[in-house]
Formats: sequence, C-alpha cells, structure tokens
Amino acid sequence: MLDPASRSYREVYSSFHWRIPDVCNLAALTCDRHADGSKRTALIHRAPSGEFERYSFDWMQEQANRFANVLTSLGLPRGSRIALLLGQEPATPVVHLGVWKAAMVTVPLSHMLGADALAHRLQDSDADLIVTDEAGLAALDGVTEPRAAMGRIYLTDGDASFWRALASASARFETLATAPEEPAYITYTSGTSGWAKGVVKGHQSILGLAPSLAFSHDFFPQAGDLSWSPSDWAWLAGMTNALFGPWLFGVPVLAYRSRRFDPEEAIAVMSAQTVRNLLMPPTALRMLRQAPELQVERLALRSIISGGEPVDEGLLEWSAGVLRCPVNAVFGQSECNMVLGNNGLVMQVKAGSLGRPMPGHRVAILGEDGTEAAPGQLGEIAIGRPDPLMMLGYWRQPEATAAKFRGDWMMTGDLGWMDEDGYFWFHSRSDDLILSAGHRIGPAEIEEVLLQHPAVALAAVIGVPDPLRGEAIKAFVQLRGSASGDEELRSALRDRVRNRLAKYEVPREIEFVSELPLTTSGKVQRSALRQQAVAAEEKVAP
Repeated sequence: MLDPASRSYREVYSSFHWRIPDVCNLAALTCDRHADGSKRTALIHRAPSGEFERYSFDWMQEQANRFANVLTSLGLPRGSRIALLLGQEPATPVVHLGVWKAAMVTVPLSHMLGADALAHRLQDSDADLIVTDEAGLAALDGVTEPRAAMGRIYLTDGDASFWRALASASARFETLATAPEEPAYITYTSGTSGWAKGVVKGHQSILGLAPSLAFSHDFFPQAGDLSWSPSDWAWLAGMTNALFGPWLFGVPVLAYRSRRFDPEEAIAVMSAQTVRNLLMPPTALRMLRQAPELQVERLALRSIISGGEPVDEGLLEWSAGVLRCPVNAVFGQSECNMVLGNNGLVMQVKAGSLGRPMPGHRVAILGEDGTEAAPGQLGEIAIGRPDPLMMLGYWRQPEATAAKFRGDWMMTGDLGWMDEDGYFWFHSRSDDLILSAGHRIGPAEIEEVLLQHPAVALAAVIGVPDPLRGEAIKAFVQLRGSASGDEELRSALRDRVRNRLAKYEVPREIEFVSELPLTTSGKVQRSALRQQAVAAEEKVAP
C-alpha cells in the first residue's frame, strides 16, 4: 500500500499505482479475508445498557452468510436493492456484507430522514426489502411505496424478526464473484433543486478509498489502531471512511448509537476504549474545544481526519497542543470521496487548505472554459477519471450523470483555487456562493474570522435576498458560555471581518442563536438556516 518510510509527499504520490483485480467483492475484501478462525475483533459496540460488546470478523462472516441465504431463499435476483434503516449497531454491517455476498445492492437510509424523504429513496431505488429497528419502523409510518419493500420488513429489535430469520438459515455461503464496477450500494445526495439523487458505487470503490484512508490517517494501519466516528453510517463518510474502510485493513471499529453529537459522551466512550483514529468534522471538534472540563487529555488519539469544511489555524493548534494529535483535513463528495488531503509527516499542513491530491487521484481547478486554471485563479474543483473511487453514475438518471462530467473531469460544484505549491483551497459550494453587489463571496473565510473571536463558539454564514445587492450576508453566531450577544459584540464582529477580509464581506445581519442546526456528526446545516431565513422574511412581509 503506502510506505510509512517515505520522506516526502511527492515520493508517496508518484510511487503509487492502482492494481484493481478483475474480480472483487466488498464483503470478501472487508470481512472474509480477516475471518480466519482467529476471532480478531471487528466491532466494539456500546450496547444500550452501556456495556461494550465485542464482535469478531468470524462472527460477522457467519451472520452475513446467514443473511445472504435468507435473501436468496426469497428468490431475489442478483442486483436486487436492499434498504437498511439502522444506526451504529452490529446488524448494520451484517446486512451490508450479506447483501454484497449475494451480489445485491444496499441502500443505506438515515433515521434523520422524514417520511417523504424515505418514501422517495425507497421508491426511486425500487427497494425489495427493508431491515430496520422500531425507531425506523415509526419513521416509516405512512410510507406505502414501494410495496415490495414495505411488504418485507425485518426488525432488529422488538420482535427481532431479522435475527430469527438468520438463526434459521445456513451459516455456509460462498461469496459470489463480482466485477469491480458491479454496483454494490446506492447513497443519496441532495442537490440545489429537486429530489435527492442516488449515487451508485461499485465493489472497487473500497479499494479506491484505501490509499486516501492510509495517507490521511498518517500511514494507516499501525499496531493498536482502533477507529471511530460520530458520522451516521447511513452517510457515505460513516459507511465507508469510518466502517468498511478500516475493516479493509483489518482495523477494529467502535460503534455506539448517538442521535445527536454529545462532546461529553464522545470523550467518555473514546477514552474507555482507547480510540486511536478519529473521523470528525471541524464543527464537532470545536464543540470539544469549547468544553475543556471534559478532560480531553484522557484521549490517546494517533490520527484525526476532518472534512466537510475548512480546518482553521486555531483548531489545528488546539488539537496539536491539547489532544496531542494533528488534524488532517480532507476533501471529497459522495460522487468521489476523499481525493484531497493532508499528512503532516510528509508535507507541510497549511491551515484552512484542503491539502493536495491523495495517492491515486487526479484533481485540478477548471476555469469556465474547461481548461486548467493557473495558480491563484478561482475555478471549479474537478476530479479526473478513470478513478476506482468515483461513482458509476446516478441511479437511473443518465442525463444527470452526463451533466456531472466535462470530458474526463467530474465537476464537484465546489469553487476553489490552487496555490503555487499545489495546495487546494476551498472558496464555496457553487450553491453556497453569495452573490452580493457583483462580488462572489464564499462563506467559509467569513466563518473562520468570526470563529477567531473569543466569544464565538460556532458560526455559519449564508446569503439572504436583498433588493439592492441581490444577496446580503447574514451570520448566525452561537456564543461561548456567558458571553452576551449585544450590539457591542455585533459591532466588534463586523469590525473584525472588515479589518481582516473586505468591506463587502461584512455581515449585514448577525443573529445570535442558542444553537446551530447540526447533523448527527456535528456539521452545520446551512440549508436549514437558509430555510429559516426565508420563513422569517415571509412572516414579516406585508
């Protein structure tokens, strides 16, 4: 894989070459090859009782074999879609592995989704069966389509029909041979308009992720490594980067259900099990930072991956000094995740940057004419194909798939630039971009400046309609402790942005909030803030 003895980024990047076998199956790659009778730990699960339960690769393989036999006994053909609405629990990998063994396709769904969103995903994927728990069953109340899936629901708790079905099935199953580009799973990603699109990934995708994971985890794996992330396993980062990615290397994973990120609980669980490798978004890390009484010094982290938004200098310094562990920022999206990143052992880490292309991946900034932009020039971040980590396409949407590409480049919709040293810098999502009085403004750098104020715990910036400017800048600010959200602080924050950035980047409105809307993994939901701002405008409109 990657050589930890490498001395430079250029050496690591140039020496890597893809070797994708003609036949590969995600279940065989992440579980079967580790199920050698040694009962190596695969999963450490914090049960509802608070006890930690250990599950081996051998156990996972046996249960997955049983589920594969259940699926084939139902007469489901190769390529059938199997939905799972579960959390961080043992049943989740069992379902994925069993489906992949039978050459079928998983459709992971999140407990965060409402009935309409669940109905769309089940209908769009044409799912044949659902595995869920009682909480998921309640969320499915009112969903009637597709009838095939709603007629086959297996529960992992309550009446536990899932485990009963497995107990009556054979523990022997020969994992089917699958081609690298045969579909393995469909994850859904939202755009700026319309319903979420299904992103189809092949069995080769876990191999495509391998060098990125090894690189950004400071040459993963090493003795004693144990990985955890608060990310929902229904989302791509949680499912592949935090669960099956580590399993590819035989590294055990910690799991526990958390409906909302809780810094105190996170530190307690990581400390109790000596987590060494962490995948956590910057917002969640900031929540740890603002609560020093949580005794973060008890942690024994070796590597931290963080993505979804830039990692500012203050967060880097805090992590290195207090957690005694550097943060490696990464970048990607559902269609091709983790293609840019950092490794402080072989390259300088520049605060706020996305890093450089990771081994095996080709990334560039493209101008509006489709040519590669010069250093310092703003353009769209694009990923070159072929790439085994890249999506096979959008599920049953050939036009949308074609529109995602410009020649051999997959367009991310993220604006940024590359500096003279080859580091990439994020400017904004094309749909987060604020167009104010002719200026193209990205929210990330404004948020970073606001976060540097000692009274600010979290900040999020959006554009709101303005009759004069087109859009005006609005900042939502969550304060630390007993800090007072008054006009004096508003003035100080505006002056800070004006002095450090530009006059046109000063927020016209600053709203102090008790908390920001976050995902279960601790990432700020700007879309929810935009909806909130629109609703407020409609309420006061004459």
